[in-house]
Amino acid sequence: MSRKAIVIGIDYYQNFDSLHSCELDAQGMSEVLSFDGNRKKDRNFQVDTYVANSPETALNKKDLGQIIKEFLEEPREVSLLYFSGHGFINSLGGYLNTSENLEGEDGYSMDDLLKLVNRSKALSTIVILDCCYAGKLGDDQTSSGYSQLKEGVTILAASSRGQVSRAKKGQRSIFTDLVIDAMNGSASNILGEITPGSLYAHIDKSLGKNVQRPIFKTNVRRFTVLRKVASQITKEQLRKLPILFKDSNTHFKLDPSFEPDIANVPGFEDWTPDKENVRTFKLLQKFNRIDLVVPSGAKHMFFAAINKKKCKLTPLGKFYRHLASKNMI
Repeated sequence: MSRKAIVIGIDYYQNFDSLHSCELDAQGMSEVLSFDGNRKKDRNFQVDTYVANSPETALNKKDLGQIIKEFLEEPREVSLLYFSGHGFINSLGGYLNTSENLEGEDGYSMDDLLKLVNRSKALSTIVILDCCYAGKLGDDQTSSGYSQLKEGVTILAASSRGQVSRAKKGQRSIFTDLVIDAMNGSASNILGEITPGSLYAHIDKSLGKNVQRPIFKTNVRRFTVLRKVASQITKEQLRKLPILFKDSNTHFKLDPSFEPDIANVPGFEDWTPDKENVRTFKLLQKFNRIDLVVPSGAKHMFFAAINKKKCKLTPLGKFYRHLASKNMI
């Protein structure tokens, strides 16, 4: 099944102040979604981009609704919807504003959007909104604040239901810039995988406490991989964790034969490197560099080896060891 995204950026408004970052937002999102970030430049999402930056390219409410409806009605593996533009909120609900709107409340209803999202035929549906009051999407009108999402739906909003989304003229918005940075690898795990959860964690941490707060709502059993970048380690290497560490609390014993240049270390001239041990030690050092393994009783892996100490799994290492032992990697 396919992966498809629609990316919408509306800078041009007939009756509101026009914006100056949404076209840049849409262009950046289209580029980062279209291909994975690995060296092969593998195709990621098929992306349809809609930019309204002039009267000739204006996007109205009817057309926006039709674009979204047709998009979400198609069955596929992943459907991703991105919107950058004006947003509006009042006592009746939240709205995505299109080029012709006279007042904010005549925009495209977030409640209508949620209904379509909850009927989406994709296995996974992801909505990313970069507009003021974006966090309103998914709020329950009666109990105020509870998210109503069917299984498989994730929403990432630039700001809470009561906040504006920030941008500087001629630059991408703060939120979308962080999304793109995360998708370029800042939010990847050691296998180079970026999920909605890791994307949100990166944005949440980057924004700090005193500016707009991103909102994350989801109802999934398993996160979808949004993009892949170069991995820090291979799956084959990770599968060796349960071989080297018989259980999560095992300490792997080292000695000078694991160090390839041990004969050149003063006081260890009589030691000879063991080829198999050297190969294992190189892998353990790689695990150490990505925080899966740490030396026990020494500051560095080198000193653990020459002083006949041990190394052990970190909490992250225990997690990946568990996955490997269950054939989940």
